[in-house]
Amino acid sequence: MTRTLPPHGTYARANGSRGYRDGCTCEPCLAERRRYKKRDRIRRQLGQPGHVDATAARDRLLLLNQTTGWNDLAAEFGGSAANLRDIAFGRRVRIKRTTHDRIMTLRPGVSGGQYIDATGSTRRLRALQAIGHTTYAIAQATNVSRSLLIPILDGRATVRRAVADRIAAGYRTLAGAPGGATRAINRARAEGWPPPAAWDDDTIDDPTTPIPALTDDEMSREELAAYRRIEVEHLSSCAVPVHEIADRVGLAVGSVEGILRQLRNGQTNSRDTKGVPA
Repeated sequence: MTRTLPPHGTYARANGSRGYRDGCTCEPCLAERRRYKKRDRIRRQLGQPGHVDATAARDRLLLLNQTTGWNDLAAEFGGSAANLRDIAFGRRVRIKRTTHDRIMTLRPGVSGGQYIDATGSTRRLRALQAIGHTTYAIAQATNVSRSLLIPILDGRATVRRAVADRIAAGYRTLAGAPGGATRAINRARAEGWPPPAAWDDDTIDDPTTPIPALTDDEMSREELAAYRRIEVEHLSSCAVPVHEIADRVGLAVGSVEGILRQLRNGQTNSRDTKGVPA
């Protein structure tokens, strides 16, 4: 990764970086270096140390990181994210006074780079699985890779705000229409993951809100019909008798036979998703 040079007229450009680049000798840089050295001499004569305790700066960085990612903070600060993290996490207990002053005056905007609680993202992914959407379909709708979605689905504690926002947007797109992945539905049913209809948009992100106990009455008619259709197809493929299928899914024998006729006549696309990994 190529480092961006500090602008001319700054002490960082004038002083250079040992083992990386020489100091600049242009007039604006030399003038700033002279001013910096003069301020440093005055501080020493007044008994003001060049280095100060990092506690205040650490608290300030942790507060800013609640709404702004480290890379965005570093860009605003004009230094490295690793340096700021060292200060924030107590690996540096004393810092330059100038560094302290710059940190205390930082006013970055809100960004999507910081990590936030993943509860809402996890619940949204699980709800989409509960209505039959595969992780492949969710990845396409959210523009988030499966390798990142799966740990969140499995209960990862934190997620970047930008990723959480993309998951929420994809959830709004997919939640209104059931998918056709039997494996996803079966896993959600075994794990007790409720579908979108069971969640209130105002509470899905709140970790203190308990997971709704789902009953058939709480499912939308479309979700329940889609689930029963997929379950009938799955049980039929396992050679389960029609009357037993009816008992398992809570339908009349005639209704099960009607669904099977539709399946045989190609009036459902569930075969297209059968066997696709959840």
